[in-house]
Amino acid sequence: MNNEELKTNDALLDKLLISPRKGVHGLLYDEVLALVSQMLTEFPDLLTKESIGKTYEGRDIWMLKLDGTQWLQNQGIESYANKKALLMTGAHHCRELVSVQMGLYTLLDILQGLLHNEPEYIDLIKRSQIFSIPIVNVDGSNKIMEEYNRTGQLILKRKNMDRSNEVAG
Repeated sequence: MNNEELKTNDALLDKLLISPRKGVHGLLYDEVLALVSQMLTEFPDLLTKESIGKTYEGRDIWMLKLDGTQWLQNQGIESYANKKALLMTGAHHCRELVSVQMGLYTLLDILQGLLHNEPEYIDLIKRSQIFSIPIVNVDGSNKIMEEYNRTGQLILKRKNMDRSNEVAG
């Protein structure tokens, strides 16, 4: 993917957000990481990524930040000093794959709008910083991916991997 493709190919958003795996209509954990990496490479002046903590199993919980201050400055556009913060989160319950797509779709839609110089997107990033945590339940999402890779089936795992608070019975 490059900026030229995004400028000329609106169907790319759909292609990026649907897994090529049979029977999977959302992105699995490894596909999310690959897409995030690709987005960071393509839009280094707009997107950053940082770990906001570790999971029970020691994986990073990644947050993306879309801050258009530098991009706007490069375009000769002033941004607001006191920006509002918008936060989108996905995969609180790891089997809810569509919740991952919504945050990523929103970021990709905004980035595409900026590439097209659409005024509503320019105004949005003048006023806002946008944060996205695509996968809150990282361990559970990883487990779903591992099971799919092993069996070809999506499991209905909902909770995180910490079993210390479960009641026996």
